[in-house]
Amino acid sequence: MATCPKCSGTEMRHTLVSGSLPANSCYRCKGVLVSLVAYRDWRERSGIAERPNDSSVSKAEVLDTKDAILCGKCQNVMTKFKVSVDAENRIDYCSSCDEVWLDGGEWELIEALVGAGELSNITTQPWQYRLMTDSVEKMESDRLKQDFGENFDKIIELAKILDGHPARLEILAYLSSKSR
Repeated sequence: MATCPKCSGTEMRHTLVSGSLPANSCYRCKGVLVSLVAYRDWRERSGIAERPNDSSVSKAEVLDTKDAILCGKCQNVMTKFKVSVDAENRIDYCSSCDEVWLDGGEWELIEALVGAGELSNITTQPWQYRLMTDSVEKMESDRLKQDFGENFDKIIELAKILDGHPARLEILAYLSSKSR
């Protein structure tokens, strides 16, 4: 039987997530240990696919284990994977057991942010690389918003107009000459 990686030794109970996905849960912290093998089978059988983001789950309500934790089955250190640019939460993954630990509320957060059909992709290099790239783009956008102030949206709109415009260079030259 698996033990809770967060509550140190609390025995976990068999449960169903989203109605029919088998998992082990901790009655104390409400976290769940999900086998990605069972998850992939569940996803195939239930036809769960990627869903658009849904902001109905408050990210502030979902707690996240910040410290490294040990897998509830094999006791190996679990690796943390960021879920989304929009949330600080990280899921914990055991590569030995192919299991993920989701703190209480993280299943709902994953469903809301990336869709239940994407859980196994979160632990992949392409997913993490895309998050890193998106994060850099978001930081750059935030910096430009701060620098440009209230005109930021107008500047973005102008950039869209210029993108691919046949007279792009002439327009930029004209704007440059007028800004002095």
